[in-house]
Order: sequence, then C-alpha cells, then structure tokens
Amino acid sequence: MKHILVVDDEESFCDTLRDILEEAQYRVSIAHAAVDALAFVEQNHEALDVILLDIRMPGMSGLDLLPQLAHRFPEIPVIMLTGIGTVDTAVKSMQLGAQNFLEKPPDEERLLQTIDNALKKRGAHRTLTRAGFNLEQMGIIAESAAMKEVLANVETCAASDIPVLITGETGVGKEIIAHSVHQFSKRALKKFIAIDVPNIPATMFESEVFGHAKGAFTGATEEKNGLYHEAHGGTIFLDEIGELPLEMQPKFLRVLQTKEVKKLGSVHFEQIDARVVSATNRDLLTAIREHKMREDLYYRLRGVEIYIPPLRDRREDIPALAKHFLKKAIIRHGLPERIFTDSGLAYLTELSWHGNARELELFVDRAAVFATDDMMDATMLAVQGGAGHGGNASAFTRHAETYTDIAKRTRIASDQVKREELVAILQKCHWNITLASAELGIDRTTLSKQMRRLNIAKPSL
Repeated sequence: MKHILVVDDEESFCDTLRDILEEAQYRVSIAHAAVDALAFVEQNHEALDVILLDIRMPGMSGLDLLPQLAHRFPEIPVIMLTGIGTVDTAVKSMQLGAQNFLEKPPDEERLLQTIDNALKKRGAHRTLTRAGFNLEQMGIIAESAAMKEVLANVETCAASDIPVLITGETGVGKEIIAHSVHQFSKRALKKFIAIDVPNIPATMFESEVFGHAKGAFTGATEEKNGLYHEAHGGTIFLDEIGELPLEMQPKFLRVLQTKEVKKLGSVHFEQIDARVVSATNRDLLTAIREHKMREDLYYRLRGVEIYIPPLRDRREDIPALAKHFLKKAIIRHGLPERIFTDSGLAYLTELSWHGNARELELFVDRAAVFATDDMMDATMLAVQGGAGHGGNASAFTRHAETYTDIAKRTRIASDQVKREELVAILQKCHWNITLASAELGIDRTTLSKQMRRLNIAKPSL
C-alpha cells in the first residue's frame, strides 16, 4: 500500500483528504506543522511515496519546507496545495522542487490522477536501489531531472518485452541504459548480447547474427548458431541500428514479427525468444526519407523510445559523473586518493563535452594519472585539458582562473541567498534563536554556527 503524507494546518481539510485517499487504498499520515512533517520524513522517508504539502501554514511555510525536502529527499515527489492559486506561486513551487501544484480544495479525480502520475515518476533510483541494484556501480548517474526521467522510463519498459529504441548523441551512455533495461527485467539471469552493427561486414552479417547451415558457403564445414541464438531467453542489443545494411532489414523485420530465425543456407525456421533493444545516434526519420531505413522496421524497433540528452543539457550530472570516473581511475591505475576541489568541479561543469560522458571519462582518467596534487583544482585540470587538446596547455591555463572565479562567485552568491533567507526568518521570529531553529528544522547550535559563518548578528535595540 502506497504511503502518503499530508502536511496542512487545517484539521478538517486533512480529514477530508484522508477519507478520499484511504478510499483509494492509500495509507495516510498527517502532520499539521512543517517542523513535525520534517521530523516525520526524516524517520520514515524509506516508506513514504508522496507528500501533499500546503503552502501557507503558521511558522515554517510549505515554501520554506519544500527546498529542504527536495534537497534531502529528492526521491519523494512533493505536490503543493494552496487555497490561493496563482501562476507565480505555482512557478516558484516548481522551481523549488515540487512535482506538481493543486488548488484547494482539489477536484477528487484530478487529485488522484496527480498522485498516480507522481507515483509513476517517483525516483526510479529508489525503486531500483531497493531491488538490490547499485546504480553507480553500473555507471548510471542521475542527478538531473532529465536522467531521472530516463531511469523512470527504463523502469517502466523493463517490466515488459516491448522493443526499445535508445537515441542520443555518441558517448551519452546508450549501451549502459540498454544493459540496465536487461538487468532490471525478468531476463536478467539470461545473456545480454551486444551487436556492434557497423563493425560486422555486410557479407558476413547474416551468418554472424542468424547463424549458418553446413555447406551454406565455402568454408562452412559445420552448422553454426548466430548471435541471435545466444540471446535466447535474454536480450539482444543492436548498437547503431541506423547502420544496418538495407538488404538485412526485411529479415530483421520478419524476426521481430514472428520471433523465428532462419540460418543462412537453411530451410528451417527456429523459434528464438530474445527481447530486442536497439540504439542509434542518427536521425532515423531522415534515414527513412533517404531510403536508408525501412519505415516498417523503424516502427517495429521503436516500441518505446528512450532519449538520452547530451551532457551539456544536463550539467547537474557532471560533478557526480566526474567523481564516479575519478573513483574508477584511482582503482584502475592504483593511484593514491584524489579529490576534486570546488573550482575543479566548476571547471568541468562549464565545459561543453561534445563527446559527452565518454569524453568526460577519458579526460578524468588522464587527469588523475598526471595530477601533480591530490587536490584536483581548476588550474590543474585546465593544464591537463590543454595537454589533451593538441598540447594547447597555455590557452587552457589562461582560462583556469576563470573557473576558479566561477566557483568563488557561486559560493558567494549561495551564501548571500542563504544569509537573506536566515535574516528573514530571524526577523519573523523576532530574533528568537529557538523559534527560528524550529522553523528551519535545525537545532540551535547549527543555526548559531551558520549565523557566525554568514556574519549575521542580532541587531542592537
């Protein structure tokens, strides 16, 4: 039974929501204050599925609580509730991390549909991790909303045998996602067979993929199973399907339609149960117009399409990816412990990475090997970048201070925002540290430390 937390100071409204949700077979918990809600989430976040959060409440408001929930428990979707629905409030809620926004009292059908949508998209990270999968170990990093959406799609399509087409630029990690579709499916104990379509000569393609009968061609001294046979019960991955020879496309189409394979030179068909996942960095619709791809084959392969955005469009993933690749490099090369400084991560985040995650991994691997200090900052990375880009180290070095400045400006801006937030709450609480810390959901000591760090002092009367 899915567990929903309702956070609202109006008891009668909470009772109404409880009745609706319990009738819809949800387990419901209630908190009448943001501070109580935060404490409840801290204790029960593993069991919570959705939070319904009122915007206006005495003390800490829903908009004050929302950023804390989004930062500390990003896997739990939050739906905001308000009696005064405005576009500005809705936009601000979404910017702070809410998944959706409903006016009070919400229409019952819309309320249940919004919750259902939130459950479908609720952090695939959490579901898959609970199932025993180490996503980072598999090379899957999903800090950005775009990659969390990719994981949600993986989770959804892994439960069926529908063909999957994975699209995206070279280096975004299409094979990793293809392998995750297999690993999270009921076929995980069987083989995952990857076929690098462009690297198999056209003259050998049919024999390699579908096998051949004895005597099918000169040198075929015995019958041989193809890669499709090896994938029986598992998954066959067709990488760069846009390069599939035109003469092979009708045969692949028939296999997809009938699940029957005929070896080269044979007259017999064999039933093969293999789930098909394919990937391409090409625009297949353009290939269809240019008569390089059959339209009927395209739609057979594209049962579900999972698009992986380029790394430059999901920069939130770059720091976590860089750290992941650094760990791998340290283990691979037997290096001493190394870490990225803030300026180093800022430097990496600002680069375009036209080769996507693959380029980032190669860069980090090289930088780790040639690092002159265990603290890998912007200056060091800029020099390494120059060494790896035609030896133009001086050009990269000239820009190193820029990235150091970026990190510094980011920290200053963040501190300024934090300072303004704390001062506003302290003023609202008449500079009572106990009340302010309760509204923030932190203890007095932590608030006092933050005030000292941000140079906040109680004004003299």
